Amino acid sequence: MNMGISPAAGEDGRARMEGCENDEISLIAGRKMKPNLLTGFLAILIVGCLLSSGCTGPAVLAGEPDAAPAPPTPVARITPLFFTSLHQMQSILDPEITLALPCYLPEGYLFSGGAWPPGSEDGWRQVCYLRGEETLVLIQQPSNQGPFDSGNDEYVVNATVGGGPATLVIGEKTEVRWSRYNLSFRLTGTLPQDEMIDIAESVRPAPYDPDTLPPYDYLPPANPMEETLEVGRTVSANNLTVTFVSLECTRERCEAVFFVDLVASPTAPAPPGGTTPPRSPDPHGEFWVDNGTPLRTTQSYSYRPEGNGTLIFWRTDPIPSDAGVFHARITKFRNQEGFWEFSVALHRVYPDDAGRPYFYDRESISNTASFLIRTHDPLTEEQIETLRRTGVRKLAPSEIDTIYHSLIEEDRVERVRELEWVEDVYPNKLKDQA
Repeated sequence: MNMGISPAAGEDGRARMEGCENDEISLIAGRKMKPNLLTGFLAILIVGCLLSSGCTGPAVLAGEPDAAPAPPTPVARITPLFFTSLHQMQSILDPEITLALPCYLPEGYLFSGGAWPPGSEDGWRQVCYLRGEETLVLIQQPSNQGPFDSGNDEYVVNATVGGGPATLVIGEKTEVRWSRYNLSFRLTGTLPQDEMIDIAESVRPAPYDPDTLPPYDYLPPANPMEETLEVGRTVSANNLTVTFVSLECTRERCEAVFFVDLVASPTAPAPPGGTTPPRSPDPHGEFWVDNGTPLRTTQSYSYRPEGNGTLIFWRTDPIPSDAGVFHARITKFRNQEGFWEFSVALHRVYPDDAGRPYFYDRESISNTASFLIRTHDPLTEEQIETLRRTGVRKLAPSEIDTIYHSLIEEDRVERVRELEWVEDVYPNKLKDQA
C-alpha cells in the first residue's frame, strides 16, 4: 500500500533523491513569476492546513508566536499561496524558482504543506513535513536577503553544513540556519541535533520534472475507501471521556468525528448584543492505518459545542480501500494530557462471516462477553493454545487475518490484552449494524 513517494535508498540506508549526490548544482533564485503561470491555478483550500501542522509564516517560526509578519512600509500585504502538493508547488514556481528540498528524512515523514508569496520582496518559500505530531519546517530565501535571525535564541552552537558555517539554535525546538546554493535556509523541528544536521546536509536544489514526483511528496491511494462507519466507542482517561462517533471517507479525504466532554466555553465575554466564538478543544493526536502507515492531519479540524461537550470534526488523508484497521491516538486537549486510543476495523467482521472456530469450550463458558482480539500477526497454533489457557472460551477467525472473534471471561480480558503479540482487545460492537 503506497501512501507516499519514497526516493531510492542509498548505501547508508537513508532515502536519497536521484541526483542528490551532485553538490555543485547551480540555482537561479529569481522572484518574479510569469503571469500566465498563475492563470486558473487554485492554491490551497485553507490556511489552517499549514497552521495545524506548525507551518506558519517566517515571523512565527522565528520564535515569536505573537508576532505577525509585517511589511517594512505601510503597503498592502502579500497573501501567500498555499500548497498541499509539493509537485504542484514546484510546477508553479518553475522555471524562475527552483525549490531546494531534503534528500533525506527519517522514516514516516511526508510533505504536509508549502507556502510562497508571489511578488514579495524577500522571496521566501516554505515546505513542511509531518510525521504524526512531529513537524519539520524548511524556509529558504535568496541569500542576498541576508541570513535568517530569530532574535529569540535560547542556546546557540556553531556547526557545519555542506562544509560551510552553520548555526544550531537549541530550545523548545531545534533550528539549523545555514547558507548554500545562493540561498539562506532555516530548518525547524524537534528531532535530535545530529538528525537535524543530517537533514540540512541533504538539502539540494530539486528542479521540477513533470514526470517525477519529488521525494517525500504525498501520493493519494489509487483506490480510496468510500464509506461511512458508525463507530460509537468510548475511552476515558484523566477524568476526560472521548467518544469516537464516526469515520466518513470519500475519495478526497476522511473525517473522524469525536465527542469530548469538554465544554466549549466562550473565549471572552460577548460584547453587548454580540457573540463570541467558543474556545477550541485544541486536540493533539495522530492517525494511521494497519501496522503503521501514517495519515496526515494537515487539513486540521473544526468543532462545535454539543450539549455538555464538544464535537470535533478532524480531517485526514483518504484511506486505501484495502486497509484493514484505522487507528487514532489522541494525547492532549488544551492543557490536559492523557491517552485516548481507538482502533476500528474497516471491513465487516460479523460473526456470520467468521470461519469455523479454532475452539469452543461450551462447558467452560461462565461470565463471558464477546470481544474482538487484534494481533500484530496471524496467530500460531501455540498462541491459540495460550489464549485458551488465558481465559478465552471461544475463538474464531474473521475476514481480516489479524482480527479474531472471541468469548472471554470478563475478569481475564486484561490478561489477554497484556500478551505481547496481542495488539488490542475491544468489545465486539459491530459497525453498520441495523
